[in-house]
Amino acid sequence: MKNILLGACTAGLLVSVGCVQDFTYVDPAQNVGFTGSSNMALRDGFLAGDFGARRGFDGEATRLEGTSDRQYQNTSVNVVREQRGVGAGMVIVAVSGTTLDALSVGEHRFSYDEAALDAEAIYVNVCSGDSASGFDYDQPAQNGTLTIEDAPNGLRTVDVHTEAPRLDPVTGIETGEIEESDATFSFQPQQG
Repeated sequence: MKNILLGACTAGLLVSVGCVQDFTYVDPAQNVGFTGSSNMALRDGFLAGDFGARRGFDGEATRLEGTSDRQYQNTSVNVVREQRGVGAGMVIVAVSGTTLDALSVGEHRFSYDEAALDAEAIYVNVCSGDSASGFDYDQPAQNGTLTIEDAPNGLRTVDVHTEAPRLDPVTGIETGEIEESDATFSFQPQQG
């Protein structure tokens, strides 16, 4: 029951807060998308794709942040890229009912269902804005995959592929097209 409630709370938070639409951070260096300090060893971030009206992200992440909590069984990782002439794009990966380091190596498929109360779930949001200090576009990924592979030096590499309905930047209505994004990062699994 506790995992179901945590899953519902995580899904509710991701749906209601997501990238915190129209929110401008006072300090652009502060965490993006969640509060608290990063407690995960993250590296080798990459982000590519289209996020609403901001198109053509492709390159190394300019910010990687993540928190993982074994007691409450959840993980959140933000992969952010600021790109001159495009703006800022972000993929938020949230795992509920377990932690990212507890997921098995291999492919994990996810689908967004706001009514689901899965005990273990993967939720992903895609966001964009003029800069990483203010995101004004926020869309849950409807489908995707999260693939985990073992890497050298005890690291694990995570590849996230998302598919989200494209929203008209003026009306906010789905256009019938699908926009895709890909994010990659490596992390050091927690010991113990």
